[in-house]
Amino acid sequence: MSKKKFTITADIFDNKYLTSLMDFAEKISPAKTKNESAIRAADRKLIAEGNFGEPIEKTSANINGSLDRNRILTATTIFGSRPEVTEKDIKLIADAGFDFIINGNSGEYGRRILDRCGKYGVAVIGEEAREYLEKNRIDASEADINENIFASFVPHPASVGDCCHDEPHSSEFGRVDKFHRIYGKYLPDRIAFSNLLPACAVKSAWGVNSFEEYVDKFSQQVESDYLSVDIYPFHPSKIMNKFEMMKCIETYHHVSKACRRDNKDFWLYIQTQMRWFSHLYTFTTFEMIKWQYYASIAYGCRSVINASYNPVWGNDAIGIIDYDGNLTEQYLYVKRINREIVKLSPVISQFRSLGVQIFKGRKNNPHFSLAVAKQKKNNRIIGFNGITEIGNVDCDSTVIVGYFENSQGRKAVMLVNCQDIYNPYASQKVTVKFRERMKIRIYEHGELTKEEINDEATVDMASCDGAFVEFEK
Repeated sequence: MSKKKFTITADIFDNKYLTSLMDFAEKISPAKTKNESAIRAADRKLIAEGNFGEPIEKTSANINGSLDRNRILTATTIFGSRPEVTEKDIKLIADAGFDFIINGNSGEYGRRILDRCGKYGVAVIGEEAREYLEKNRIDASEADINENIFASFVPHPASVGDCCHDEPHSSEFGRVDKFHRIYGKYLPDRIAFSNLLPACAVKSAWGVNSFEEYVDKFSQQVESDYLSVDIYPFHPSKIMNKFEMMKCIETYHHVSKACRRDNKDFWLYIQTQMRWFSHLYTFTTFEMIKWQYYASIAYGCRSVINASYNPVWGNDAIGIIDYDGNLTEQYLYVKRINREIVKLSPVISQFRSLGVQIFKGRKNNPHFSLAVAKQKKNNRIIGFNGITEIGNVDCDSTVIVGYFENSQGRKAVMLVNCQDIYNPYASQKVTVKFRERMKIRIYEHGELTKEEINDEATVDMASCDGAFVEFEK
């Protein structure tokens, strides 16, 4: 017997009581970044001057209607038409190095987005299949969807997939699976896209007793070669964020674990827009966005989806553009990180995740204390204690260490500096100590910066930076 489904109504996005509560929480324990106002002012000046940096050069991820999965993918979302996304916006999305968008729009507006994405080489996962079903008077939510319904469905050339279900209750997995299977029968090289709830949800939303059970049940019951989830860890209060960071790490861990076990790709929505859901989510800085990219990649994520290009889920929300259609500083932040990922992708995309440890370091880090304890507990449950080649990781403060291996048996680690997300100047030196001398290659900001033969690899890491270290005997 399935449990009652938890639902969220639209008025929660602009609820005056929740907004007041969040504003009060911010006053009690403000999650403010050092020199944030001055940094944002300087970046807004760059935006006003039209100084966006050079376009990121890359090949299209759309290969004859199929998404190129042999890379670390980056994406953003277009949900709704407030404001309407223009051709100029699509070019900006392409220039920022995004491989694809999630397009939540149908009808004439949805087709204009498809046409423009086709023009600029941006792949689209959208709503065409839903629109097709509606035209054929088929309810996509019904379990008895016709097995042959997609036989005459012809997608737009810019499209590489279609949305199926967002954050399904476990009682809905059967019909999600049926949609995926029937879609895959006629369109085998495309993505039937469904996205899961995170670990910070409640039992009534999952329909099972734990997030781990929810993820495992979906992975085993729904035909899909990826698992996608959303988790947004930054709130206006540091007290809230300490708990939410634990839930973020728990989300990464269980999805990553299921992907390793079932040979699937890990996809993730990250928090890029600001001040949404009745102020429940705060102003995200460059460091916060950068941390989400590199931390998720350390857990084996292969597709990072920035929510959202246009603002959604609240009248005070600010996306990569605002409600007036003006570009915000968030554009500069995602473009900077995308540039690094494009450079690193040919290297790291060859590797697959083995597991993750979080090293506490010598200094106390209250923001990550619960997350460190949670990851340590989860590793103890699955029996993961790193890899034999590495004896220790020496650090002053918290560092995420993701372990990787490629098909030739070469190993690597992704290091992520977690010293202080609220301080853009919180650099630290991290040293990976090997049990014997290794051939080492260190990649920083996407580029190879050092090659050596040594029994240790040391990286000076800026705040929230990621560094990829390859090694072999």
